Amino acid sequence: MRNLHTLLLAAALLFSAAAPAHAIDFKAKGQVVLSFDAGQHGDFREDSYGYNGKMDDVNVRQRTRLQLDAIASESLSGTVYFEINNQWGKAGNENWGGGALGADGSNVLVKNAYIDWIVPNTDLKLRMGLQSVALPSVIGSQIQDDDAAAITASYRFNENVALSGFWARISNDNFADADHASKNNANYLDNVDLFALTMPLTFDGVRVTPWLAYGMVGKNAAGNTTYMNRKYFTTVNRHGSKNNDYASLYMGGVTGMLSLWDPFRLSAEFFVTGLDTGYDRDNVCGWFGTLLAEYKLDWATPGLYAWYASGEDGDSSNGSERFITLAESARHQYSQFALNGSNSNVARDGVMGQSLAGTWGLGVRLKDISFVDGLKHSLRVNYFGGTNDETAVRNNQTNGFALTSLGNNLATQESALEVGLGTQYQIYDNLKLVSDIAYVTLFTDEDIKRGFDKADAWNVNVSFIYSF
Repeated sequence: MRNLHTLLLAAALLFSAAAPAHAIDFKAKGQVVLSFDAGQHGDFREDSYGYNGKMDDVNVRQRTRLQLDAIASESLSGTVYFEINNQWGKAGNENWGGGALGADGSNVLVKNAYIDWIVPNTDLKLRMGLQSVALPSVIGSQIQDDDAAAITASYRFNENVALSGFWARISNDNFADADHASKNNANYLDNVDLFALTMPLTFDGVRVTPWLAYGMVGKNAAGNTTYMNRKYFTTVNRHGSKNNDYASLYMGGVTGMLSLWDPFRLSAEFFVTGLDTGYDRDNVCGWFGTLLAEYKLDWATPGLYAWYASGEDGDSSNGSERFITLAESARHQYSQFALNGSNSNVARDGVMGQSLAGTWGLGVRLKDISFVDGLKHSLRVNYFGGTNDETAVRNNQTNGFALTSLGNNLATQESALEVGLGTQYQIYDNLKLVSDIAYVTLFTDEDIKRGFDKADAWNVNVSFIYSF
C-alpha cells in the first residue's frame, strides 16, 4: 500500500510539473468624478421652476468608474468596466439612485465587458463584447459614438494602410407590445444591426479615413427601446419596409487631417446618411460637413471652425432631410453647453439639442491657454442658426425631434449665440479641477409661436476628477 501511495504521489507531481502555468496579470484603473452645477433657464423658459422645470438650480452628481484588465499575454486579455452613478439625495435603484440617506442603491452598471485577442500567426486583432463603438470623426461622431454589443476587427497592412470593421447590435429583444406578445411574436423583427468598414490612410502630414456603413432596422425596432435614438425609427415601427420587414440604413463619409505645415493643422469631415423604408414620406436623407483650422502657439491654440448640416425642406411627403444619429447623444468638441459637447463630466449640456442636425454654425476658440504651470483655460464663442424651412417648423414637422430641441428645430431665420469659458487646474498628478461657465442667448422668429416667454440659459459647472 505504501508503494502504491508513493507511486500515486510521484504521478501527481509529474503531471503537475508537465502542466503549463497560466499566469494572469491583473491591472486596475478608474476615475471618480464629483460634479457641482448651478444654473437657470435650461429650457429657455422665463417662468420655469428651478433649472429647467425638472432639476434644482443647484445640483450635485457623482460618478465612479473602475476598469479591470486580466492580461494573459500580448495576444489575449479580458476587460470588465464598471460604472457607479448617483445624484446626491436621490433614493431608489435607478442609474442615478442610491444617494439618499443610507446611500444604498442598485446603481452599479456594467459599462464594458469584452475580450481582446489576436488570431494566431496573424496581425488580425479582434475585440468581442460590450465596448465603445464609434464611427470616424475629427470632432466626435454625430452618428455613433457610444457603448454597444459588438465585434470589431482591425488589421494593419503596413505603416500607411490599415483596415477596420465592426458589427454592432445596436438594439434587440426590446419589443414587448402586449398585442404582439399574444401572437407569439414579441421581440420579433426589433433588431437594429450596424456593419461598418473604415480604412485609415496615414502618410507624412496627411491622414485620411474613408468609411462606409450599412444597417438593418426591424419594423418593431422602436418598440420599448429606451437607450436607442428612436426619432427616425417610429415610422419603421408603423410600416416596416414596403418589400420586407426591414428598413435599410446607408451611411458613408470621409475624415481628413492635414499637418504638413505644423504647427498649423487643418481638419475636415463629411458624411451622408439615409434610411430607406420603401415609403417616401418616411425615408431620410441628410448630410453634414465641417472644417476646423488650428494653429498651435506656445501659450494657446487658436482655432476657427464652421459646420453645416442639412435641414427639413418643408415638404413632409418626401421624408426627412436631417442626418441620422443612432446614439441618444452625439457629442462633439465645438459646443460644451448648447449642443451637447464632448465634456462628459458636465451633466447640463445639450440644452438646445443632442446633435448638430438641422444647424449651421461659425465658431472661434482659444484652447489650452496657459501662463501658469498646471493651469489651462479654453474660451469659445459660437454663433449658429437653423437650416430648417420655416414651413416645417411652423407645422411642427419634426420627424421625431421634440419641439423643445430648439437647436435642431430652428428655422433658417433663427439663431443663437453661445459663449463659454473652460478651466482645468492640476491639483495633484492624479487630481484635477475642471470648470465650465456657459451662457446661451436665443434669437427666435416672433412669427413662429414657441408657446413660452424666452429667457437666456446659463450654467456654471465645477468638477473634481480623481484618476488612478
